[in-house]
Amino acid sequence: METDVGTGKPVTKPKMSPKSLNGGVKPYSLTGHIHEKEAGYHLSSLREDGEEVKVAFVPSVATWFSGILSTVSIPLKRKMTAKEVVELFEERYKGEMLVKIQKDVVQLGDVEGRHGWTVGGFQMSVEGDRVVIVVCPLRIAWRSVFTESFFLLGWT
Repeated sequence: METDVGTGKPVTKPKMSPKSLNGGVKPYSLTGHIHEKEAGYHLSSLREDGEEVKVAFVPSVATWFSGILSTVSIPLKRKMTAKEVVELFEERYKGEMLVKIQKDVVQLGDVEGRHGWTVGGFQMSVEGDRVVIVVCPLRIAWRSVFTESFFLLGWT
């Protein structure tokens, strides 16, 4: 940690800067992101059987103004197809102005300048027991994104 020349106090520097990103997108905290534990804790508290819900996602940072792009891997309680998962999301968010569900993986151009959150990708594991989605919510909405995703898929 560096210190301020004038005051001698410690100065925290960001792990990444717009310059170091060089206009690109960089995944970070590939495992053990602090919000995985937080989302898992809240989801577990909703379960009637007391079973722990483990959450795994990979956030990515870029030089956009706000929000977070995350790749989320969700274990399923039962085998499903990508079409069934998409239909769950479409039914749940029908008529919601701030939610966009798309079949393609979410890219920055899909969310830039928008309010709300976008989810897409919907790739299934070969066994059909895990779905991977890409979400890009505004920072203030990320908790609801994960909670809703797990709720829809039978984890609460």
